Order: sequence, then C-alpha cells, then structure tokens
Amino acid sequence: MTAIEHVIPGQAVELLEGTYQPSSTIRINPAYAGTEEAPKTLTAREGAEVIIDGRSAISEIMRADADHWVISHLELTRAAGNGMRAPHPSGKR
Repeated sequence: MTAIEHVIPGQAVELLEGTYQPSSTIRINPAYAGTEEAPKTLTAREGAEVIIDGRSAISEIMRADADHWVISHLELTRAAGNGMRAPHPSGKR
C-alpha cells in the first residue's frame, strides 16, 4: 500500500469501498511514523465497507511497527495467522 509511505503526519489514507486482496503483509514501518501531535490515519472512507482479505494465504495481513497511527473501520479477514500485529508500546513482547 504505497499511500502509507507517502502520507504525512496529520493526514489520513482513506480506502474506497471494496475488498482488497494484498499479495503480502501490509507493513507500516517505523520510518512511516506519525507524531504525537499529528498522528497518521488509515481508515475506510466515510460510509464505506472495506475488507482486507488475506485469502488464507498471508500469515499477517497487517503489521504496524510505527508509532502514532490510528487504524480504524477496516475488516481484516481470512488471515493464515494473525489479522494484525502491533508491538507493545513499551517495546516488550
């Protein structure tokens, strides 16, 4: 998901309605972090139903390793393992 790499702090990536089938894990790497004052957002466009389908082929559909992201209104389905993985805020697992 290229938009994750280009959104700036305080902005949102809004997904249009539909079912998305990524070919690999959607990664939000530490380099793409928002800030405490201006978090980044990944969400469905208002009123849209967004499904991210792992097709039972992707062990983690989404992995959020960056700080200060708000992820909402997305349905993650049919992961081969975890739908989403995010580290503990303290860095401990």
